[in-house]
Amino acid sequence: MVLAHVSDLHFGRIAGPRVADALVADVEEHSPDLVVVGGDLTQRSRFREWRGVDALLSSFSSPCLVIAGNHDVYPWWFPVRRLLVPLLRYRSRGLDIRGTWSGDGVAVAALNSAHGWTVKGGRFRRADLELAASHFGRHPDTRLKVLLVHHQIVPSRFASRGDVAAGSRRVLECAAAAGADLVLDGHIHRSAVGVLEAGGRTLVHSSAGTATSDRGRFEDRGRNLYSIVRMPGSDILEIEERVYDDADGAFTLERRTSFRRASGNWSVDPAK
Repeated sequence: MVLAHVSDLHFGRIAGPRVADALVADVEEHSPDLVVVGGDLTQRSRFREWRGVDALLSSFSSPCLVIAGNHDVYPWWFPVRRLLVPLLRYRSRGLDIRGTWSGDGVAVAALNSAHGWTVKGGRFRRADLELAASHFGRHPDTRLKVLLVHHQIVPSRFASRGDVAAGSRRVLECAAAAGADLVLDGHIHRSAVGVLEAGGRTLVHSSAGTATSDRGRFEDRGRNLYSIVRMPGSDILEIEERVYDDADGAFTLERRTSFRRASGNWSVDPAK
């Protein structure tokens, strides 16, 4: 099983002329079962930015599961549309606000935290809790259950209160109770991998950097990253953080982190 986690594309603020093509080429080389795209596809939801998104998504030969980010709502200079139909341009591409995917021992639930009445924050609704619980509940014997969101799911030294979507704790506890193993998020443009506690269990947590924009933050300022998730064994998970090298015009391995599951809990495998 292989997943590609791509987030925060920000068409309209692309870092360079080769980075989007390099991203597609690198993802294609890994032949993922699914490409999960974690929101902020555009910078200001302009038509020309969406054309870039359309071209990139159509370049992947693998199926894509896409969610929106706060930058994908109508910009502030369309205040009425921003409040009433915030994701109209996103939905006009045929993209769902929330969705699911299952296959090859993996179940993915993609939730929506993007709304028009916030600036950069987000909020989960009851429908998101219900989707996570029902989808994971329908796949009790799945080897890996993955929760995909845009905003940060837990606070950290890199994520301010506004970076964490309202209702995140409820969503996380609900997903953990339904057997979630891995949480994928983005929003803060910094790549990081580790574990988190929820519902009395330990889950793997992977935050994606910005895959193609010039808006990297913290240690990832000026850098573009995305992640490859592999499950080489029933209780083994590997996450490769891949970084763009402008000199070579290609993505290369930044670091690989391995996790092992025991009694339903995940931990970093120090042997790897």
